[in-house]
Amino acid sequence: MLDQRAGDGNQAVPSLVTPRMVLLHTLAHVLIEEWSLEAGYPAASLRERLYREPALS
Repeated sequence: MLDQRAGDGNQAVPSLVTPRMVLLHTLAHVLIEEWSLEAGYPAASLRERLYREPALS
């Protein structure tokens, strides 16, 4: 992706960020914070992993 931008400054590179991905990311952080408070684990010890299927969007 960076090679594309470096090659031609006028060429627009499609973004991988979508409203759906922002919502999923935000929800994941809310859940991590909630689980860390409930379970007593530090939030840094919990990992965020989002699995999504583009065909299901």
